[in-house]
Amino acid sequence: MSKLTFNQTMKAELPSWALYIERYFEALLSIIALTAIFTIILSDIIRRTIFGTQLLGGFEIAIGLFIWVAWLTTSLAVRHESHFRFTLLRKKMSPRMDMMMYIVEWALWLLVIGMIFWQSIPQYQRYVTSGRHLVGTPIAEQWVYFAIPFSMALILTRVVQNMYIKLNQYRHGENICPDADIGVKE
Repeated sequence: MSKLTFNQTMKAELPSWALYIERYFEALLSIIALTAIFTIILSDIIRRTIFGTQLLGGFEIAIGLFIWVAWLTTSLAVRHESHFRFTLLRKKMSPRMDMMMYIVEWALWLLVIGMIFWQSIPQYQRYVTSGRHLVGTPIAEQWVYFAIPFSMALILTRVVQNMYIKLNQYRHGENICPDADIGVKE
């Protein structure tokens, strides 16, 4: 009988659709936004070429959606631990020292992203009260800038989630050394 790792135990507790959403939530939203950006730009190119006109607010909408994609994919990278880190040095560290590095990393994430989140809330409230719209559209500007507090909250959630997972892996004696692979991890 084989011993289950902490990650395998976690997977056994959630239904497969919930695991999929948890793992790819940011990616799904980003794909929707990228598809909308592609559609807006392509339709503007076709309209300009054939009819000599274009969607008035298309460029502003595309920029707003790109802001969402940038922040959502940052959260996705934190979730899958595929952000920038120094793995060459960490491979030579003991598990205890590696855990210390994780604690420093988490403290920095919580401090910096926590500050951005905290500062983005009053800024977002100013956008809500201003009532301004994206140029040439009925879309309120606040929906573009909601990406910042929303994504910062997601990043903070993903950091806390990683803390929970890594601390439990460390307690169970599993390997916690980060690898240099970039991409989606189980």
